Amino acid sequence: MTRIISETDSIIRQLYRKGGDTIRKDILAGLRAGKDVTSQRAHIFWPVMMENLSSEYLASNGPTFEENAVYSAVRLYAIHQQGNDELVYASKKEEGNAFFEALKKVRISKQQNNIDTKSFDRRIQLLLATTNFGSLVNSLAQIEKIGKTNGFNKVDYSQLAQDLLYFQYSYENANKVLLKWGREYFSCSKNIK
Repeated sequence: MTRIISETDSIIRQLYRKGGDTIRKDILAGLRAGKDVTSQRAHIFWPVMMENLSSEYLASNGPTFEENAVYSAVRLYAIHQQGNDELVYASKKEEGNAFFEALKKVRISKQQNNIDTKSFDRRIQLLLATTNFGSLVNSLAQIEKIGKTNGFNKVDYSQLAQDLLYFQYSYENANKVLLKWGREYFSCSKNIK
């Protein structure tokens, strides 16, 4: 499963190269517009994804769990990257945040500025209650936009791809991923920078 992390990392880095002037804005726009890997707007991303994913992750009929996971994670990256010249992705080794840890930092920042976070917490709780992959990805995209407008830190989208992959394997796995995300978001925040 760690291979999905390295392959997602490779895709994101290919879409954004140092200097910012080589950001593939056309592909990122297609990613933002295409809700899933089979969307017509997603076609522009297919060559990048298929060149970077292992052949065993590609299917001859219908999208694989790996294709769904990578597409969804890279789409969230594309939403976050829009309007930013600096790379918004960082792996854990580079001090990137897990997606829900980054959301927790947004929540803490709001609380420190005396902004009520109850509606934000309710959105997170609704997301954490779904086990349908399509609904989950749609909710993640909505929450991504909220996080982005509220100063989202660098996010480890390759780890998110692995979580999304694991989520699809079974109902039990989905619940384990949701529990992991709940821990990341709601856990004690005394050590947050």
